[in-house]
Amino acid sequence: MPIPTRLKILLAAPLALAACGSEADNTYRNDTAMTADMPMMQSGETGVTASAEGTVTKIDATAGTITIDHGPVPEAGWPAMTMGFTADPAQRASVTEGDKVNFTFRKTEGGGEIVSLAKK
Repeated sequence: MPIPTRLKILLAAPLALAACGSEADNTYRNDTAMTADMPMMQSGETGVTASAEGTVTKIDATAGTITIDHGPVPEAGWPAMTMGFTADPAQRASVTEGDKVNFTFRKTEGGGEIVSLAKK
């Protein structure tokens, strides 16, 4: 006996929602999410440095990162977004969530590594 379409939808919806993950797990803002077609880094661009300003949204000692909600970074070809940057222990200790910061970072294969960081 075939399963009615309505029942299939009711059974599939919770599975589809669970696969999406929670909003809190999304590192990037929905309006500026990084996508595969976004030209984040061209070949040979690793090591390029750029400066930006933003707000610290998370400090993760385990991952060794500081997540910053920053404006556009023309030197890097990046739009405004929220992303995690690799940071050393001293840099992570120098800021708290909510701090407004100026920072310089080096582009890496994984995104960026903070070179200098200062509270505004």
